[in-house]
Amino acid sequence: MRPEGFLQRVRGYEEQLINKVSTGAGWVSNGGCLVCASPEREPLWPAHGIMLLRCLRCGHAYFERMPRDLGEVYQGDNYLQMSKGAALSNVDYRVQRFGAERLALIRQFQPFRPGQTLLDIGCGTGWFLQVAKQADYQVFGFEFSSALARFTAGSVGCTVFESDLADIPAQFDVITLFDVIEHVPHPAETFARVRSLLKRDGIALVFCPNFDSLAIRATGAASNLVMPTRHLSYFSRSSVHKLCEISGMKLLWFRTAGLDVGDLMSWFESRGMQRNLPQWQQFSDALQPALDQLGVGNHLRFMATPLTA
Repeated sequence: MRPEGFLQRVRGYEEQLINKVSTGAGWVSNGGCLVCASPEREPLWPAHGIMLLRCLRCGHAYFERMPRDLGEVYQGDNYLQMSKGAALSNVDYRVQRFGAERLALIRQFQPFRPGQTLLDIGCGTGWFLQVAKQADYQVFGFEFSSALARFTAGSVGCTVFESDLADIPAQFDVITLFDVIEHVPHPAETFARVRSLLKRDGIALVFCPNFDSLAIRATGAASNLVMPTRHLSYFSRSSVHKLCEISGMKLLWFRTAGLDVGDLMSWFESRGMQRNLPQWQQFSDALQPALDQLGVGNHLRFMATPLTA
């Protein structure tokens, strides 16, 4: 479940970032789909005053414009301190709740062998790198923020690349992108680079928000996942298929896992409904598994491997 006031805080911070971008380097228009480049699109609805569009060819959703300089969003001491505070304050929970689950997913498609290498793109403060390192992977990270990359390299004790994926001089057995692909301005180019960084039988595991989720359908622009400065792309099953096709990857597995009921609770609370956490938790326990089975949970996950001739 979401903490009290969660949605208001998320939306308030997004408004701060929008003001920062607008008074800084400004915005650049998106002339076509961020996945397939098609200019054919339809308007959906505005969020924070910026129109969300949907590609008529692949179904991908994206905003009409994005920040010209993403460094205004992700660089600087404030971003480093927020990242450290958000991740390190509950690192034990993340390791116990998510670490074993993610390793099990990886090993379902890539049985472990001694010496396997793993690259975590967008590794943040490195909690998953620590999990994988303890499981005997040779771990490497990539982080878009230089300050955060240096911090994580020191705390985990591994190489953390920064600046550009094209500068990485190796190939890997496993590449993970947890809540990353929705943040990059050119997701098809990024995923094509991921493909080039994978060994012939390597796998990529991706987590990102699901635009086809129940919560986003219900709340629209008020969703905590709709962020014009940070979530530049909104993937669905159809646009994941197109992303893999364009990037030379084969989709191995797809499913959703969500916090839809928690997000709906936050939305109703923001509109004045009294908080009743036990009732919402009971509702979530009963309903969320069914939503995930239907593919409408608010986060999607997929596994892909390079296509071979």
